[in-house]
Amino acid sequence: DYQMEPTIDSDGKVIETAFFAESSDESVIRVTSLTRNGSLINGKKVTYYYVLGVEAVGPGEATVTVYTSSSKLTELSKTIFTVTGDAPMPAGQEEPQESFATGYTVAAGEQKELSGESTVKGDLIETPFSAGSSDKSIVEIVSISRGGNVIYSDAVTYFYTITVKGIKPGKADITLYADNTKQKKIASTTVTVTGDVPDDLKEEPKQDANEPGETTGQNVVKTVTVGNGVYKLSGSTASLSKPKNKKITKLSIPATVSANGKKYKVTSVSANACKGLKKLKTLVIGKNVKTIGKNSFSGCVVLSKVTGGSGLEKIGASAFKDCIVLTKITLNKKVKSIGSSAFRGCKKLKTIVINTTKLTSKKVGANAFKSTPAKAKVTVPKKVKKAYSKWLVKKGISKKATIK
Repeated sequence: DYQMEPTIDSDGKVIETAFFAESSDESVIRVTSLTRNGSLINGKKVTYYYVLGVEAVGPGEATVTVYTSSSKLTELSKTIFTVTGDAPMPAGQEEPQESFATGYTVAAGEQKELSGESTVKGDLIETPFSAGSSDKSIVEIVSISRGGNVIYSDAVTYFYTITVKGIKPGKADITLYADNTKQKKIASTTVTVTGDVPDDLKEEPKQDANEPGETTGQNVVKTVTVGNGVYKLSGSTASLSKPKNKKITKLSIPATVSANGKKYKVTSVSANACKGLKKLKTLVIGKNVKTIGKNSFSGCVVLSKVTGGSGLEKIGASAFKDCIVLTKITLNKKVKSIGSSAFRGCKKLKTIVINTTKLTSKKVGANAFKSTPAKAKVTVPKKVKKAYSKWLVKKGISKKATIK
Protein backbone atom coordinates (compact mmCIF):
# COMPACT_ATOMS: atom_id res chain seq x y z
CA ASP A 1 0.00 0.00 0.00
CA TYR A 2 1.26 3.49 -0.91
CA GLN A 3 0.04 6.73 0.69
CA MET A 4 -0.47 9.31 -2.06
CA GLU A 5 -1.25 13.04 -1.79
CA PRO A 6 -1.06 14.83 -5.15
CA THR A 7 -2.17 18.46 -5.53
CA ILE A 8 -3.95 19.75 -8.64
CA ASP A 9 -5.48 23.05 -9.70
CA SER A 10 -9.26 22.64 -9.89
CA ASP A 11 -10.49 26.15 -8.97
CA GLY A 12 -10.90 25.07 -5.37
CA LYS A 13 -13.55 22.50 -6.25
CA VAL A 14 -13.26 18.97 -4.91
CA ILE A 15 -13.63 16.24 -7.52
CA GLU A 16 -16.20 13.80 -6.18
CA THR A 17 -16.01 11.10 -8.87
CA ALA A 18 -14.61 7.65 -8.07
CA PHE A 19 -10.89 7.62 -8.76
CA PHE A 20 -9.49 5.07 -11.22
CA ALA A 21 -6.02 3.46 -11.39
CA GLU A 22 -4.39 1.58 -14.26
CA SER A 23 -1.10 -0.29 -14.70
CA SER A 24 0.80 -0.06 -17.98
CA ASP A 25 1.81 -3.72 -17.65
CA GLU A 26 -0.14 -6.09 -15.42
CA SER A 27 2.44 -8.85 -15.88
CA VAL A 28 4.71 -6.62 -13.76
CA ILE A 29 2.40 -4.61 -11.46
CA ARG A 30 -1.29 -5.19 -10.76
CA VAL A 31 -3.52 -2.59 -9.04
CA THR A 32 -5.38 -4.24 -6.15
CA SER A 33 -7.13 -1.31 -4.45
CA LEU A 34 -7.62 2.46 -4.42
CA THR A 35 -9.05 4.11 -1.29
CA ARG A 36 -9.77 7.85 -0.89
CA ASN A 37 -9.00 9.37 2.51
CA GLY A 38 -10.19 12.93 2.08
CA SER A 39 -8.97 16.19 0.54
CA LEU A 40 -7.64 19.64 1.51
CA ILE A 41 -8.56 22.89 -0.30
CA ASN A 42 -5.87 25.57 -0.52
CA GLY A 43 -7.07 28.46 -2.69
CA LYS A 44 -7.66 27.14 -6.19
CA LYS A 45 -5.65 24.01 -5.52
CA VAL A 46 -6.89 20.80 -3.92
CA THR A 47 -4.74 18.10 -2.34
CA TYR A 48 -6.19 14.60 -2.43
CA TYR A 49 -5.26 11.84 0.00
CA TYR A 50 -5.63 8.22 -1.01
CA VAL A 51 -4.01 4.81 -0.62
CA LEU A 52 -2.93 2.90 -3.72
CA GLY A 53 -2.65 -0.87 -3.31
CA VAL A 54 -0.51 -2.79 -5.80
CA GLU A 55 0.80 -6.33 -6.23
CA ALA A 56 4.21 -7.15 -7.71
CA VAL A 57 3.64 -9.89 -10.29
CA GLY A 58 6.90 -10.35 -12.20
CA PRO A 59 10.27 -8.67 -12.82
CA GLY A 60 10.25 -5.49 -14.90
CA GLU A 61 9.08 -1.89 -14.88
CA ALA A 62 5.51 -0.57 -15.10
CA THR A 63 3.77 2.76 -14.59
CA VAL A 64 0.62 3.09 -12.49
CA THR A 65 -1.50 6.12 -13.35
CA VAL A 66 -4.32 7.38 -11.13
CA TYR A 67 -7.14 9.31 -12.82
CA THR A 68 -10.02 11.35 -11.42
CA SER A 69 -12.47 8.93 -13.10
CA SER A 70 -12.66 5.87 -15.34
CA SER A 71 -12.88 8.15 -18.39
CA LYS A 72 -9.16 8.87 -17.79
CA LEU A 73 -9.38 12.50 -18.88
CA THR A 74 -7.53 13.99 -15.90
CA GLU A 75 -4.42 12.49 -14.27
CA LEU A 76 -3.86 12.75 -10.53
CA SER A 77 -0.54 10.94 -10.28
CA LYS A 78 1.86 8.74 -12.20
CA THR A 79 4.25 6.38 -10.40
CA ILE A 80 6.92 4.10 -11.88
CA PHE A 81 7.36 0.74 -10.13
CA THR A 82 10.39 -1.50 -10.64
CA VAL A 83 9.95 -5.15 -9.66
CA THR A 84 13.08 -7.21 -8.99
CA GLY A 85 13.74 -10.85 -8.20
CA ASP A 86 11.99 -13.96 -9.48
CA ALA A 87 8.24 -14.42 -9.58
CA PRO A 88 7.02 -17.21 -7.26
CA MET A 89 5.83 -20.44 -8.82
CA PRO A 90 1.98 -20.54 -8.84
CA ALA A 91 0.35 -22.78 -6.23
CA GLY A 92 0.12 -26.35 -7.41
CA GLN A 93 2.88 -25.87 -10.02
CA GLU A 94 5.94 -27.07 -8.13
CA GLU A 95 6.69 -29.08 -11.26
CA PRO A 96 6.29 -27.55 -14.75
CA GLN A 97 2.88 -28.32 -16.19
CA GLU A 98 2.01 -28.33 -19.88
CA SER A 99 -1.41 -26.68 -20.25
CA PHE A 100 -1.70 -26.95 -24.04
CA ALA A 101 -5.03 -28.60 -24.93
CA THR A 102 -4.82 -32.36 -25.43
CA GLY A 103 -6.63 -32.26 -28.75
CA TYR A 104 -8.28 -30.05 -31.34
CA THR A 105 -10.65 -30.59 -34.26
CA VAL A 106 -10.57 -28.58 -37.48
CA ALA A 107 -12.49 -28.96 -40.72
CA ALA A 108 -10.57 -29.69 -43.93
CA GLY A 109 -9.76 -26.44 -45.71
CA GLU A 110 -10.17 -24.29 -42.59
CA GLN A 111 -7.66 -22.60 -40.31
CA LYS A 112 -7.70 -22.70 -36.52
CA GLU A 113 -5.73 -20.92 -33.80
CA LEU A 114 -4.38 -23.18 -31.06
CA SER A 115 -3.61 -20.96 -28.06
CA GLY A 116 -1.89 -22.29 -24.98
CA GLU A 117 0.63 -21.77 -22.22
CA SER A 118 3.39 -24.06 -21.00
CA THR A 119 5.68 -23.86 -17.99
CA VAL A 120 9.18 -25.17 -18.71
CA LYS A 121 12.10 -25.52 -16.31
CA GLY A 122 15.18 -23.44 -17.04
CA ASP A 123 16.06 -19.91 -18.08
CA LEU A 124 14.08 -17.72 -20.48
CA ILE A 125 14.25 -18.90 -24.09
CA GLU A 126 14.49 -15.87 -26.35
CA THR A 127 14.93 -17.59 -29.71
CA PRO A 128 11.95 -17.69 -32.11
CA PHE A 129 9.80 -20.77 -31.56
CA SER A 130 9.30 -23.32 -34.33
CA ALA A 131 6.68 -26.00 -34.83
CA GLY A 132 6.36 -29.25 -36.71
CA SER A 133 3.50 -31.38 -38.00
CA SER A 134 3.86 -35.16 -37.97
CA ASP A 135 1.93 -35.28 -41.27
CA LYS A 136 1.83 -32.15 -43.40
CA SER A 137 -0.58 -33.78 -45.84
CA ILE A 138 -3.18 -33.73 -43.01
CA VAL A 139 -2.32 -30.60 -41.01
CA GLU A 140 -0.25 -27.67 -42.20
CA ILE A 141 1.27 -25.07 -39.86
CA VAL A 142 0.41 -21.55 -41.00
CA SER A 143 2.04 -19.38 -38.35
CA ILE A 144 3.45 -19.23 -34.80
CA SER A 145 3.26 -16.25 -32.47
CA ARG A 146 4.50 -15.72 -28.92
CA GLY A 147 2.34 -13.79 -26.47
CA GLY A 148 4.79 -13.07 -23.68
CA ASN A 149 6.07 -15.03 -20.70
CA VAL A 150 6.29 -15.06 -16.90
CA ILE A 151 9.66 -15.84 -15.27
CA TYR A 152 9.81 -17.88 -12.04
CA SER A 153 12.81 -18.84 -9.92
CA ASP A 154 13.57 -22.01 -11.88
CA ALA A 155 11.07 -22.04 -14.75
CA VAL A 156 9.32 -19.88 -17.33
CA THR A 157 5.68 -19.90 -18.47
CA TYR A 158 5.34 -19.20 -22.20
CA PHE A 159 2.17 -18.00 -23.94
CA TYR A 160 1.78 -18.78 -27.62
CA THR A 161 -0.59 -19.34 -30.53
CA ILE A 162 -0.09 -21.79 -33.39
CA THR A 163 -2.32 -21.34 -36.46
CA VAL A 164 -2.92 -24.57 -38.38
CA LYS A 165 -4.82 -25.51 -41.53
CA GLY A 166 -6.69 -28.78 -42.06
CA ILE A 167 -5.79 -30.38 -45.40
CA LYS A 168 -7.55 -33.75 -45.41
CA PRO A 169 -9.28 -36.06 -42.87
CA GLY A 170 -6.96 -37.72 -40.37
CA LYS A 171 -4.83 -36.98 -37.31
CA ALA A 172 -1.48 -35.26 -36.94
CA ASP A 173 0.66 -34.35 -33.94
CA ILE A 174 1.71 -30.71 -33.63
CA THR A 175 4.86 -30.04 -31.61
CA LEU A 176 6.16 -26.64 -30.51
CA TYR A 177 9.93 -26.31 -30.10
CA ALA A 178 12.22 -23.71 -28.53
CA ASP A 179 13.99 -23.03 -31.85
CA ASN A 180 14.63 -24.34 -35.35
CA THR A 181 16.96 -27.09 -34.11
CA LYS A 182 13.91 -28.82 -32.57
CA GLN A 183 16.03 -30.09 -29.70
CA LYS A 184 13.91 -28.70 -26.88
CA LYS A 185 10.15 -29.35 -26.81
CA ILE A 186 7.83 -26.69 -25.41
CA ALA A 187 4.43 -28.33 -25.98
CA SER A 188 2.55 -30.80 -28.17
CA THR A 189 -1.04 -31.57 -29.10
CA THR A 190 -3.05 -33.64 -31.58
CA VAL A 191 -5.20 -32.13 -34.33
CA THR A 192 -8.01 -34.13 -35.92
CA VAL A 193 -9.17 -33.02 -39.38
CA THR A 194 -12.78 -33.78 -40.32
CA GLY A 195 -15.08 -33.23 -43.31
CA ASP A 196 -14.52 -33.44 -47.04
CA VAL A 197 -11.43 -32.12 -48.75
CA PRO A 198 -12.27 -28.82 -50.54
CA ASP A 199 -11.78 -28.80 -54.29
CA ASP A 200 -8.91 -26.34 -54.02
CA LEU A 201 -6.93 -28.78 -51.83
CA LYS A 202 -7.51 -31.93 -53.85
CA GLU A 203 -4.44 -33.30 -55.55
CA GLU A 204 -4.47 -32.99 -59.30
CA PRO A 205 -4.09 -36.26 -61.29
CA LYS A 206 -0.46 -36.89 -62.19
CA GLN A 207 0.36 -36.83 -65.89
CA ASP A 208 2.39 -39.48 -67.61
CA ALA A 209 5.97 -38.26 -68.03
CA ASN A 210 5.73 -38.63 -71.79
CA GLU A 211 2.53 -36.62 -72.22
CA PRO A 212 2.81 -33.08 -73.60
CA GLY A 213 2.25 -30.35 -71.05
CA GLU A 214 3.93 -32.37 -68.30
CA THR A 215 4.79 -30.56 -65.08
CA THR A 216 7.89 -32.02 -63.46
CA GLY A 217 7.66 -29.86 -60.34
CA GLN A 218 11.12 -28.40 -60.89
CA ASN A 219 9.73 -25.04 -62.00
CA VAL A 220 6.75 -24.84 -59.61
CA VAL A 221 7.03 -21.68 -57.52
CA LYS A 222 5.78 -21.45 -53.94
CA THR A 223 5.77 -17.65 -53.66
CA VAL A 224 5.11 -14.84 -56.09
CA THR A 225 5.62 -11.07 -55.90
CA VAL A 226 2.77 -8.96 -57.23
CA GLY A 227 2.86 -5.18 -56.84
CA ASN A 228 4.20 -4.38 -53.38
CA GLY A 229 3.32 -7.74 -51.84
CA VAL A 230 4.82 -11.24 -51.64
CA TYR A 231 2.25 -14.05 -51.70
CA LYS A 232 2.61 -17.63 -50.48
CA LEU A 233 0.87 -20.20 -52.70
CA SER A 234 -0.98 -23.27 -51.42
CA GLY A 235 -3.43 -25.42 -53.36
CA SER A 236 -5.39 -22.89 -55.39
CA THR A 237 -5.20 -20.07 -52.83
CA ALA A 238 -2.61 -17.48 -51.85
CA SER A 239 -1.82 -15.52 -48.71
CA LEU A 240 -0.05 -12.18 -48.39
CA SER A 241 3.06 -13.19 -46.42
CA LYS A 242 5.16 -10.01 -46.43
CA PRO A 243 5.71 -6.71 -48.24
CA LYS A 244 8.05 -6.40 -51.21
CA ASN A 245 10.21 -4.24 -48.97
CA LYS A 246 9.83 -2.24 -45.77
CA LYS A 247 9.73 1.11 -47.55
CA ILE A 248 6.42 0.70 -49.40
CA THR A 249 3.84 3.49 -48.96
CA LYS A 250 0.92 1.79 -50.74
CA LEU A 251 -0.34 -1.79 -50.76
CA SER A 252 -3.18 -3.12 -52.90
CA ILE A 253 -4.02 -6.78 -52.31
CA PRO A 254 -5.38 -8.25 -55.56
CA ALA A 255 -8.27 -10.69 -55.88
CA THR A 256 -5.98 -13.23 -57.54
CA VAL A 257 -2.34 -13.78 -58.41
CA SER A 258 -0.96 -15.86 -61.28
CA ALA A 259 1.85 -18.42 -61.21
CA ASN A 260 2.61 -21.94 -62.44
CA GLY A 261 0.21 -21.41 -65.31
CA LYS A 262 -2.88 -20.81 -63.14
CA LYS A 263 -4.61 -18.28 -60.92
CA TYR A 264 -4.69 -18.36 -57.13
CA LYS A 265 -7.35 -16.59 -55.06
CA VAL A 266 -5.81 -14.34 -52.40
CA THR A 267 -7.87 -15.39 -49.36
CA SER A 268 -5.82 -14.27 -46.37
CA VAL A 269 -3.16 -12.05 -44.87
CA SER A 270 -0.65 -13.99 -42.78
CA ALA A 271 0.05 -13.14 -39.14
CA ASN A 272 2.67 -10.37 -38.79
CA ALA A 273 2.73 -9.94 -42.60
CA CYS A 274 3.10 -6.15 -42.59
CA LYS A 275 3.70 -5.50 -38.91
CA GLY A 276 5.53 -2.28 -38.12
CA LEU A 277 5.79 -0.87 -41.65
CA LYS A 278 6.71 2.74 -40.88
CA LYS A 279 5.90 4.21 -44.31
CA LEU A 280 2.72 2.38 -45.35
CA LYS A 281 -0.01 5.01 -45.83
CA THR A 282 -2.82 3.31 -47.79
CA LEU A 283 -4.16 -0.24 -47.92
CA VAL A 284 -6.67 -1.79 -50.30
CA ILE A 285 -7.94 -5.23 -49.26
CA GLY A 286 -8.86 -7.58 -52.12
CA LYS A 287 -12.40 -8.90 -52.51
CA ASN A 288 -11.40 -12.54 -51.86
CA VAL A 289 -9.56 -11.91 -48.57
CA LYS A 290 -11.49 -13.68 -45.80
CA THR A 291 -8.97 -13.57 -42.97
CA ILE A 292 -6.56 -10.95 -41.68
CA GLY A 293 -4.10 -12.61 -39.31
CA LYS A 294 -2.75 -11.51 -35.95
CA ASN A 295 -0.62 -8.36 -35.91
CA SER A 296 -0.86 -8.14 -39.72
CA PHE A 297 -0.74 -4.34 -39.80
CA SER A 298 -0.06 -3.49 -36.16
CA GLY A 299 2.26 -0.58 -35.61
CA CYS A 300 1.81 0.87 -39.12
CA VAL A 301 1.99 4.34 -37.64
CA VAL A 302 1.27 6.34 -40.81
CA LEU A 303 -1.46 4.07 -42.21
CA SER A 304 -4.36 6.49 -42.64
CA LYS A 305 -6.66 4.83 -45.15
CA VAL A 306 -8.00 1.26 -45.41
CA THR A 307 -10.55 0.34 -48.09
CA GLY A 308 -11.97 -2.77 -49.77
CA GLY A 309 -12.41 -6.03 -47.87
CA SER A 310 -15.87 -6.90 -49.20
CA GLY A 311 -15.26 -10.60 -48.51
CA LEU A 312 -13.61 -10.21 -45.11
CA GLU A 313 -14.90 -12.58 -42.38
CA LYS A 314 -12.27 -12.60 -39.65
CA ILE A 315 -9.97 -9.92 -38.23
CA GLY A 316 -7.21 -11.31 -36.04
CA ALA A 317 -5.96 -10.09 -32.68
CA SER A 318 -4.04 -6.80 -32.81
CA ALA A 319 -4.47 -6.74 -36.61
CA PHE A 320 -4.51 -2.91 -36.74
CA LYS A 321 -3.28 -2.16 -33.23
CA ASP A 322 -1.54 1.21 -32.84
CA CYS A 323 -2.34 2.44 -36.35
CA ILE A 324 -2.39 5.84 -34.74
CA VAL A 325 -3.46 7.94 -37.76
CA LEU A 326 -6.12 5.60 -39.18
CA THR A 327 -9.33 7.67 -39.34
CA LYS A 328 -12.00 5.32 -40.69
CA ILE A 329 -12.77 1.62 -40.92
CA THR A 330 -15.72 -0.11 -42.61
CA LEU A 331 -16.64 -3.70 -41.73
CA ASN A 332 -18.70 -5.48 -44.40
CA LYS A 333 -21.76 -7.69 -43.90
CA LYS A 334 -19.70 -10.90 -43.79
CA VAL A 335 -17.46 -10.11 -40.82
CA LYS A 336 -17.99 -12.81 -38.15
CA SER A 337 -15.26 -12.14 -35.61
CA ILE A 338 -12.82 -9.48 -34.40
CA GLY A 339 -9.79 -10.45 -32.31
CA SER A 340 -8.66 -8.88 -29.06
CA SER A 341 -7.01 -5.45 -29.38
CA ALA A 342 -7.71 -5.49 -33.14
CA PHE A 343 -8.07 -1.68 -33.31
CA ARG A 344 -6.58 -0.82 -29.92
CA GLY A 345 -4.61 2.40 -29.85
CA CYS A 346 -6.09 3.75 -33.11
CA LYS A 347 -6.22 7.21 -31.58
CA LYS A 348 -7.76 8.95 -34.62
CA LEU A 349 -10.28 6.29 -35.60
CA LYS A 350 -13.24 8.67 -35.43
CA THR A 351 -15.46 6.83 -37.91
CA ILE A 352 -16.36 3.16 -37.51
CA VAL A 353 -18.94 1.67 -39.87
CA ILE A 354 -20.18 -1.81 -38.94
CA ASN A 355 -22.45 -3.33 -41.58
CA THR A 356 -22.44 -6.90 -40.24
CA THR A 357 -25.13 -8.34 -37.96
CA LYS A 358 -23.08 -11.47 -37.22
CA LEU A 359 -21.05 -10.12 -34.30
CA THR A 360 -21.70 -10.84 -30.63
CA SER A 361 -19.82 -10.04 -27.46
CA LYS A 362 -18.24 -13.52 -27.55
CA LYS A 363 -17.05 -13.05 -31.12
CA VAL A 364 -15.29 -9.76 -30.38
CA GLY A 365 -12.11 -9.96 -28.32
CA ALA A 366 -11.22 -7.94 -25.24
CA ASN A 367 -10.11 -4.34 -25.81
CA ALA A 368 -10.84 -4.60 -29.55
CA PHE A 369 -11.56 -0.85 -29.69
CA LYS A 370 -9.72 0.37 -26.60
CA SER A 371 -8.04 3.79 -26.76
CA THR A 372 -10.03 4.93 -29.79
CA PRO A 373 -11.36 8.54 -29.78
CA ALA A 374 -13.81 9.39 -26.99
CA LYS A 375 -16.14 11.07 -29.46
CA ALA A 376 -15.97 8.45 -32.20
CA LYS A 377 -19.00 7.94 -34.45
CA VAL A 378 -20.04 4.32 -34.76
CA THR A 379 -22.66 3.25 -37.32
CA VAL A 380 -24.33 -0.15 -36.87
CA PRO A 381 -27.34 -1.95 -38.42
CA LYS A 382 -30.59 -0.71 -36.85
CA LYS A 383 -31.87 -4.14 -35.85
CA VAL A 384 -28.81 -4.84 -33.67
CA LYS A 385 -28.17 -1.33 -32.34
CA LYS A 386 -29.32 -2.11 -28.79
CA ALA A 387 -27.24 -5.27 -28.47
CA TYR A 388 -24.19 -3.79 -30.20
CA SER A 389 -24.27 -0.65 -28.05
CA LYS A 390 -23.78 -2.77 -24.92
CA TRP A 391 -20.85 -4.87 -26.01
CA LEU A 392 -19.11 -2.12 -27.99
CA VAL A 393 -18.56 -0.19 -24.75
CA LYS A 394 -17.29 -3.36 -23.07
CA LYS A 395 -14.82 -3.84 -25.89
CA GLY A 396 -13.36 -0.34 -25.55
CA ILE A 397 -15.65 2.11 -27.35
CA SER A 398 -16.00 5.23 -25.18
CA LYS A 399 -19.28 5.90 -23.41
CA LYS A 400 -19.11 9.36 -24.98
CA ALA A 401 -19.05 7.91 -28.51
CA THR A 402 -22.09 8.23 -30.76
CA ILE A 403 -23.57 4.88 -31.74
CA LYS A 404 -26.29 5.14 -34.35
